[in-house]
Amino acid sequence: MPKFWQFKTIDSFTVSAGSTTEKTWTSDDDYIIHTIRLVETSGASLALLKTTITLSIGEEPPRPKVLTKDLVPGSVFTGYENQLPVLDIPLNKSEVIKFSFENADTSDKTIYVVMELWK
Repeated sequence: MPKFWQFKTIDSFTVSAGSTTEKTWTSDDDYIIHTIRLVETSGASLALLKTTITLSIGEEPPRPKVLTKDLVPGSVFTGYENQLPVLDIPLNKSEVIKFSFENADTSDKTIYVVMELWK
């Protein structure tokens, strides 16, 4: 039965107002991504409703597996541990997970991503 292994943090990055930014991570082992949390570094209320995310695993070729049907508001991945969606997404060694952020707000967002990895 899988259980918590470790956290993986993607260092902070800025998504400028009205722009798009992509961040990737190449897995160093086989994991299950149990949860993903977004943290806005200013400490202000996470006004990520106007920041949308697309998640995918894999690269071209072969075709990546897109994990979001459409765009998902960033606020879906904020809150306390018991408020985060349980994803349990398998991620194989050397697979790439890509986060695409689009900021439709009038101010920049500085964010980091924390993934709870299980084995």
